[in-house]
Amino acid sequence: LLAPLVMVASGWMMVAKLWAVGLAVTAILFYLFSKEDPSLEDRRRSGVKPMSFAEQMAPLKNLQVWRFSLYYFFVFGGFVALALWLPHYLVGAYGMDVGTAGMLAACYSIPASLFRVVGGWLSDRIGARRVMYWTLGVSVICTFILAYPDTRYIVKGIHGEISFHLAISVTLFTVLVFVLGFFMSLGKAAVYKHIPVYYPQHVGSVGGV
Repeated sequence: LLAPLVMVASGWMMVAKLWAVGLAVTAILFYLFSKEDPSLEDRRRSGVKPMSFAEQMAPLKNLQVWRFSLYYFFVFGGFVALALWLPHYLVGAYGMDVGTAGMLAACYSIPASLFRVVGGWLSDRIGARRVMYWTLGVSVICTFILAYPDTRYIVKGIHGEISFHLAISVTLFTVLVFVLGFFMSLGKAAVYKHIPVYYPQHVGSVGGV
């Protein structure tokens, strides 16, 4: 949310500099105060050998893993792509100023962290599969409407031509994108709910894909 304000006040280069400082501080704090995984420390003390790379990658032979990957490619990759694309589109298609477009894009990104929690809660309560069905179903509807171009129809009637004009207003566009982002956030949690259920010993390798 702060990036558009900083950009308007001091330019986009200042945004990059401030965020670089923030990342550096975060990395230092993580290095100083983070601890090793307790299970890893126990394994080292007991001398148990970790799984080999081949054993860790074994689940990737299953088509189901790649299906989960495809789900996440859409709900996460699509979400990030939309967040990056929104400011440029809002400026070009609707004539918004950069600050307003950036603020809307930043507000769109909020579901990535907040509503993902809701997705996890719903996945526990009603099942991750059902949440994914809702995510994919609503996404199909929203993306179909968003993909529909500004169109004018002319129908030749008995008493002359009848003209129809279909276009998505900036308000409707914003609502549809936010609804899409909300359900994508639910879907991200639902995908990761599946992984420990089906692959409890390979969460790292399957989740990494």
